[in-house]
Amino acid sequence: MKTMESVIEDVLFCMCSALATQTGWTGECCVVPAKPSLESCCTRDQDGDPVGFAWGRLVRAWPTRRFPQEDFRGQDFTCDDRSQWALLVELGATICICADMCGCEQKAQNAHDVLAVAEAGLQGAICCFTEGVCAGREYLVTGMQPLMQQADCGGFTIELIIQYDLGCCPPDESP
Repeated sequence: MKTMESVIEDVLFCMCSALATQTGWTGECCVVPAKPSLESCCTRDQDGDPVGFAWGRLVRAWPTRRFPQEDFRGQDFTCDDRSQWALLVELGATICICADMCGCEQKAQNAHDVLAVAEAGLQGAICCFTEGVCAGREYLVTGMQPLMQQADCGGFTIELIIQYDLGCCPPDESP
């Protein structure tokens, strides 16, 4: 059975793979506990080429009887049952772009680059559920937005809700 972390890792891997194959994006892909700081997201690899950063994180989770609607009654279940949950997940990625001191042509290239990685990331996430490792799992993309430029960083975030089955209670190990 998949854990919450492995579900997030799966969709993040799909997104990062699409970024790399469709745009040539390079960078680290990590599941993180909180929204990452973008103060110094634009780093350089050993060859001096700029690299970005991609992440997946759990924003919120709630019980649901009819995905993705929140069940305010809670769920009573035994260890023979599975409890269905909805996971609100944020995926994001950054790329290096020109800071404020660049001309219109460079700013247009920045916009092109940010939109290209955003589209590739969105396609990667959606394809994960239609034909990738997440296939068969219910999901709902609730939005995508560009990141506000910080330092030399641009990028995007995607919010999606993913169906998750919480498994059985752990075995009782009391004496």
